[in-house]
Amino acid sequence: MIDRSLRTGDPIHDTIQKYSDMVYRLAFARTQNRFDAEDIYQDVFMKLFSEERSFESEEHKKAWLIKTTINMSVNLIKSAWRRYTVCENEDLSAKRGADTNPHREKLLNALKSLSEKYRVVLYLYYYEELSTDKIAEVTGASPTAVRSQLMRGRQKLRRMIEDKEVD
Repeated sequence: MIDRSLRTGDPIHDTIQKYSDMVYRLAFARTQNRFDAEDIYQDVFMKLFSEERSFESEEHKKAWLIKTTINMSVNLIKSAWRRYTVCENEDLSAKRGADTNPHREKLLNALKSLSEKYRVVLYLYYYEELSTDKIAEVTGASPTAVRSQLMRGRQKLRRMIEDKEVD
């Protein structure tokens, strides 16, 4: 356990402040469950700081956090415990950084209803502003597959939003 006092200027505090929303939202986008996302969030940061990793750059640290969050989410989703429990479904904005913009909230709700493969690439591309090559690197997909998922995901989102505006 880390027993350092976390204050502004402390590398641990600064890293958590900078990346906490990203890690939580990505975990939630993968698991669709607030409690699982919180567990993954804690595990990712505990792993980062307990192993005292060094990174070449902030971009390298961000990529490691994304990759670790995705891997921990996959491990949880595939776990026997997860297969035999009922998951609670919530908004992406449920916990951290709740959004008051109704258009953005509508988009997040539509994003939530997409399948995981589209949800993750759209989130990484638009919210984390990663390039398709970087998304491919952290997800293990090819850049062509990522671009295809982005295109199909955008089309599905557009149809979903247009259908809701007609209602």
